[in-house]
Amino acid sequence: MGVGSTHLSLLSAVFAGTALIQAASARLQPLDVHKLTTPVGFGTYLEPELLRRWRPVFAPLEPQKGWISRLQNVTARVYSQGRQDSVLALIFDSIGVTNCFAVEFGFDSPTYEGGSGSNTLFLHRAGGFQTLLLDGEFSNASINLHAHFLYANNVAELFHRYGVPQEPDFVSCDMDSHDAFVLRAILKAGFRPRVITAEYNLNWGTSATRTWTMVDPTLRTGSLPPGEHYLPFTCAWGASMGTLKAIADEFGYAIVAVVGVMDLVWIRRDVLDPTALRHVPTWDQLAAQVPRMNLLHAPTYPAYLQRVIDY
Repeated sequence: MGVGSTHLSLLSAVFAGTALIQAASARLQPLDVHKLTTPVGFGTYLEPELLRRWRPVFAPLEPQKGWISRLQNVTARVYSQGRQDSVLALIFDSIGVTNCFAVEFGFDSPTYEGGSGSNTLFLHRAGGFQTLLLDGEFSNASINLHAHFLYANNVAELFHRYGVPQEPDFVSCDMDSHDAFVLRAILKAGFRPRVITAEYNLNWGTSATRTWTMVDPTLRTGSLPPGEHYLPFTCAWGASMGTLKAIADEFGYAIVAVVGVMDLVWIRRDVLDPTALRHVPTWDQLAAQVPRMNLLHAPTYPAYLQRVIDY
């Protein structure tokens, strides 16, 4: 994740519940996330000053004016792989928090400090968010990380098992496979996260009508086929932007930002007031935010392409 243990040693407390809005660091001025801009493409790691100064609020700090338009300009990060940390800070400054509960699945490390970069660690350490972490390989009870392979046929039951509220403040989806079907199953089961980040596959392009995705192996029969196994990661992973747009539209979400070659950021439309809704970018504006790059990751092979479908 790029943040050394010396940085982490500076964190002396985690704030939870209503203590989030108390002045535990009253000597510090509130962090103005609107100014967290740098010219660096993937974002710039900051000293823990950012972590110590940001606190989520249960009521927005300012009226919902043009803050959505500013999401593409904040680029600071503390733990996330890209600039998700400052994007999420600006979002929750603007819409407030409710239950401070976050879920991250596709977590690729047995510890919070390992892996490619967590989308929830900043919220957990700076904001006292309660987090549920899910991964197909790793488990660690000390950080509420549980090992489960997620499919459309089991993800809702797992959410219920681990006490996810019906409307968690945040869900991060990054499985590099059949993400689209797992995410849709969560929403179809009645869970309504207020904010979602979902990884997209840049290689499929930006067309809203190109709805390509890896298929969930449980869809045909409702159970996992015998001998099913996870295929190695290649350039055909995950879902296209168009697939994720189709799901967002179906369940009443607005896609408000693109984070590099990684995530689309969703906000539930009923969370946004009419002023904020007027600033939601068009699809063409979102597509213009996508970096122009050559093929990401290794070329795929026929067995993998057999699992890619038009959603």
